Amino acid sequence: SFATPSKIQIVKLNSSKKSVAKHVSVDLPDGVIQNLRVKDAEALAKILKEIWKKIGFKEKSVGIVIPESLTYTKLLKLPNLESSELDEAVRWQAFEYLPHASEDLILDWKIVGKEDEELNVLIVAILKEVLGGYVKSAHLAGLFPLVVETPSLSLIRFSDANQVGTVFVYESFQEAIILISQGQSIIASSVVNILEEEEVIIVAKQMIKHYSQVSIEQIVIGGPKMSPVIAS
Repeated sequence: SFATPSKIQIVKLNSSKKSVAKHVSVDLPDGVIQNLRVKDAEALAKILKEIWKKIGFKEKSVGIVIPESLTYTKLLKLPNLESSELDEAVRWQAFEYLPHASEDLILDWKIVGKEDEELNVLIVAILKEVLGGYVKSAHLAGLFPLVVETPSLSLIRFSDANQVGTVFVYESFQEAIILISQGQSIIASSVVNILEEEEVIIVAKQMIKHYSQVSIEQIVIGGPKMSPVIAS
């Protein structure tokens, strides 16, 4: 499921997990989600219960896609350490960049590449209180969150781009996510208000120029209501 201040989207995959079997988009009452944070977990849980009952969903295990702008993503380069030392090294370096204390954040990471004696490590972090609102709503609705993800990570997995440099522009709910990736590595991402269509193009060009070390070989554009201006 994916939530915005005005809507929640729920996607059910087919048995092979390779295509969408059902898609539901429901308007949310004012105040349930504010500034992309859950403010009324009980109300959101009630809505989720109603959706499950109305649509007839039987599956209780779910994944939660957290809005991109609520998370922190960073690509780190670290020495090729032993696995027993790597987690501590990742967290030590990560919290030099993150703007919150370690006790306030939940952080996860994975190795996304290796160059000579260095490892490329992708980290993703989110405030505990922010994640807690979404997880609490799911639990109150009788659901079991198994995975938490960001739109950027979903886009990269969808692309199956190997080590190809890629620019993604994905529009949804008056926002556009602009993402530059190298294989499974997120090099940079930005969220732009879709109401300023020309701004999306400007930001994408600036990002490509700034991260010129990435050789862009493909551009992926999509979204449920993609603007003709951006698509062209």
